[in-house]
Amino acid sequence: MAEIVKFIYVIIIFFSLLLVSMEVDGCTGDIECKRKMWCPSPSKPMCLYPMCVCAIIKIIVK
Repeated sequence: MAEIVKFIYVIIIFFSLLLVSMEVDGCTGDIECKRKMWCPSPSKPMCLYPMCVCAIIKIIVK
């Protein structure tokens, strides 16, 4: 019985470490996001640390 509980704990720890290592894929700059994702026009891929998002950039000229 104790071996089964230890085995379950080991499996839980293993999967939690695996999930954490998969989530570390964040962005560091806009250029990286342009390579990773596509955004519909008029939005552009931008890095809002730690993830890439599609954002609309408006430039106001006076």
